[in-house]
Amino acid sequence: MVNTMLELKQVTLTLRDKKLLENVSFQVEPETFYCLIGESGGGKTLIGKTLLGHLPADFTVEGEIVVNSQRVEVVLQNPVDSLAANIPVGTQLHHLLRGQRIPKTQWTLRIEEVLTQVGLNYDKTLLNKRPYQLSGGMCQKVALASALIAKPEVIIADEATSALDAESQQSLLQLLKKLQTEAHCTIFFITHDLDLARTFSTDLGVVNDGQLIESGKTDAIMNNPQQKYTKELIDIFDA
Repeated sequence: MVNTMLELKQVTLTLRDKKLLENVSFQVEPETFYCLIGESGGGKTLIGKTLLGHLPADFTVEGEIVVNSQRVEVVLQNPVDSLAANIPVGTQLHHLLRGQRIPKTQWTLRIEEVLTQVGLNYDKTLLNKRPYQLSGGMCQKVALASALIAKPEVIIADEATSALDAESQQSLLQLLKKLQTEAHCTIFFITHDLDLARTFSTDLGVVNDGQLIESGKTDAIMNNPQQKYTKELIDIFDA
């Protein structure tokens, strides 16, 4: 059995002699909900891009990056960025299925399955709509359904709820939690919202100024933070 799904080992990221990440190390175990939290500009998104290999060529990466799965999908902050804004939802889902080893006769069933998983009904009204015609919450669900087409083992979500209203945030997070607990998917969730992390995550990493200053079980860090920055972060959210 694979011990870790995602891992960074002493990773340092440099751009034009400026260190953007420094000696970042952590492990994400299978079937966990790992939240990476910290202030904007602290390095959270860079860590996500490093895991995905989505860094520009002029970045220098030192250290070791381990991704123990070929089935990794991404859900972005702006759901329209995950989709083609002016192409019908149904067309996009069919296009994604072309890359899967699924007989064409089963495509309709697979699309119905993924839409049901994210709490959407399979109907022509939805399939004929373009993403820009959907609400933010519904569009994010379609983006998640698109990610589920490939039956991923890992979902990396970068601030995937920050553009949503409170109700849509809770709905999406509950869906991700269900995928973690019932579909045995590993969730790597990047956020600035500590309340969200405290409620849904099993494991927590705290990023500050390009460094990962704490990483471990969420309850342990929340109940006994070791770093001043983490304590201050908790105090702000508990105030």
